[in-house]
Amino acid sequence: MRLIGLILAMAALLPCSARSVADFFVSAPAEAVPLLTDGARADMLAYYRSGLSTATNNILEGKSRISSLDSLSMNVSLSGASELQMAVLPNRGDTVIAIIETVASPVKDSSLRLYRAADWQPLPDVSLPSMDDFIPRSRKKELAAVELPTIFFIGIEYDPAQGLFLIRNNSFDNYPSGSRPTAADLMDPVQAYRYDGRKLVRVKDFMMKFPQ
Repeated sequence: MRLIGLILAMAALLPCSARSVADFFVSAPAEAVPLLTDGARADMLAYYRSGLSTATNNILEGKSRISSLDSLSMNVSLSGASELQMAVLPNRGDTVIAIIETVASPVKDSSLRLYRAADWQPLPDVSLPSMDDFIPRSRKKELAAVELPTIFFIGIEYDPAQGLFLIRNNSFDNYPSGSRPTAADLMDPVQAYRYDGRKLVRVKDFMMKFPQ
């Protein structure tokens, strides 16, 4: 316990701009990462840095482990059906921490929460794209004549190299191979968004600049 406390204290003394996502992961308040205690997060980080695949128990007695880590972003397997990504966002003002949770329900569906890194104050929720936003303007007439999914699922991933949130249309992932509806080929499969400090702004030419 002393070691965990020392790690948390040292991380808190660093200015936000000098801290890596791993520092924020171990010092995050319980409400930000409710399934993982402070000790569990410190253990997971130690296992990953030691090259071990050892899993750590979360508060629901599930098995959690870090699957990837760099200075700005990390991915965590919380259980067999849920994942978490934590990322440090570039921002002109306060450093912002993004937490993306993805649950298979039955297809992968993601949510996004943002925090001010200095004090872990939750930031206002940002609007995520709707099903209509994934319909290209040039294909609205075509899609008006076909059946659309009744439930809209999205997968969110933050790409630190580009500073973009990649948001995928997962609404067709539960269709068996060979039976995907016509709408699946008419809607955008993925879109990119940049956080401007207040909201997500779509990168309109993403598909041209950054092929999927």
